[in-house]
Parts: sequence; C-alpha cells; structure tokens
Amino acid sequence: MTKFKINNFFPLTGRGEVLIGEILGGEISSGDLIQLSFEGSIVKLKIKSVEYVDSLGGVAEIGLILDQLPQNANLDFKKITGQTCSIFRD
Repeated sequence: MTKFKINNFFPLTGRGEVLIGEILGGEISSGDLIQLSFEGSIVKLKIKSVEYVDSLGGVAEIGLILDQLPQNANLDFKKITGQTCSIFRD
C-alpha cells in the first residue's frame, strides 16, 4: 500500500481534479484508487494519470489527476489538504 500526502489541489477543466503532493513510499500508477476521508465518510476515486509538477520555488511534487467526479458529488477538496491518504491497486 502506498501513502500520499496532499499539499494542494486544483480543478483541471475537462480532465478532472488534480491532487498535488508527495509520495510517502511505494508507487502510484494510472488506474489505482485513492482513498480519501471527507467529514468522516470514506471515498475511493480512480487515478486517471500521475504527473510530475514543478512548482514555484523549485519544489517538485506529484500531481494525481482523478477521473471526473459524479455530478452529484459534493466533495470539498479544501478539507483534505494536508491529509495523508492510501493508494490501492484496482
């Protein structure tokens, strides 16, 4: 099992949500599932792709692009910044 610490996020129009952070051991691949905790509820989302992100200040991070969320999903990604979550093989 891989752990991923979420440092930031942003929506990428037409592609989905992007979680920015660091891998805390293990590997992450497209098709893996990320398990997030939103206000006590566990949500598993599929990772569409894994990207290298070169942010300001020369710090390199990893971007996880998630599949498009269901229309009725009301997930506030601000509430998971700083969260360490688990990644599983699908």
